[in-house]
Amino acid sequence: MEKSLRDDPIEGAQICSLFDEYVFCTHSEEILSIYDMVEDDLSKATYANMLLTRMEKVEQNQDFTLLGQNYFAITPFLRCNLQEVFVDCGAYVGDTFEQFLNVRAGLFRKIVAFEPFDRNFRAMKARAERLSREWGLEDNQIELIRAGVGERSYKSTLKVDSHVDGGALSSESAHGDIPVISIDNYFAEQPVTFLKADIEGYEWKMLHGAENTIRRDRPKLAICIYHTPFDMYRIALWLRSVCPEYRFEIRQHNCEIWDTVLYAYI
Repeated sequence: MEKSLRDDPIEGAQICSLFDEYVFCTHSEEILSIYDMVEDDLSKATYANMLLTRMEKVEQNQDFTLLGQNYFAITPFLRCNLQEVFVDCGAYVGDTFEQFLNVRAGLFRKIVAFEPFDRNFRAMKARAERLSREWGLEDNQIELIRAGVGERSYKSTLKVDSHVDGGALSSESAHGDIPVISIDNYFAEQPVTFLKADIEGYEWKMLHGAENTIRRDRPKLAICIYHTPFDMYRIALWLRSVCPEYRFEIRQHNCEIWDTVLYAYI
């Protein structure tokens, strides 16, 4: 690793010109505990480089970037499981669950995909219909839910005025009440084995609405942590408190600061 977090002023900076730097310096103990907690050297190097890049102290090291492997970059997330229930939070147009099908060679029990915005949902539905034909899937193997996910179930009016993060949200505005569903409520009677989330900063709330499911099923988790500086440390710490058996790795899937993913597994 070209520069250690412990060699950097993250531990003692008093004046911070950037918000990310202020957050990381204020929470340096938590940051360093995550650095020590992750399993492998690549996770440590990636985590340190992305933190220091966000603080504008180093250039992002592209040697740590794994393009085209989002959510499936480590071995436990590649293994086939005939009973896999893959939950895609922020499914956009279905690109991730198509990748899941390819990685798993069509061997799984069910896909449940949540997407709140109408334009994205229509595109996702068309993709799901095509994939079902191509893979010869059962009618109920891909379940599409036009809803967001959060800490509880309620109705919300969501509006998006511009393209966000290269397409994670539609450029259209969403009008009217849109349901927001908690994972615990929706999956109260069915298991979850793999939970992915890229939901524009709502990951923290979604996870709190999935606490019972996580405790019960201990699913594999692939969670975006780049949307807010707080998520770069608090999500892993919270997951460790909920399920101490979790092991953690971090991978970077974009040549910019986007698409930093926390992988948690037993």
